[in-house]
Amino acid sequence: MKNEIIPIEKISKLFRECKEDDGTFFDSLYNLGFFISLVKSADDINNGRVCTLEELKKEMEAKFASDYNKLSKRVSL
Repeated sequence: MKNEIIPIEKISKLFRECKEDDGTFFDSLYNLGFFISLVKSADDINNGRVCTLEELKKEMEAKFASDYNKLSKRVSL
């Protein structure tokens, strides 16, 4: 994961528009992380850094094939 600069204005705007606010510190931290993820996701989409579900499935199958094969030998799937 590369470091990205997200303007504080974007994050502040997202917090201001958030409908739920019970004021707890941990909820605010959660919301901050969530909103940063949303901004990064939108940036990825806008800049073409996406993949289809089929591409993801093939990548995961290749990455975890050895684990799946080991498990399937022990457990009837």
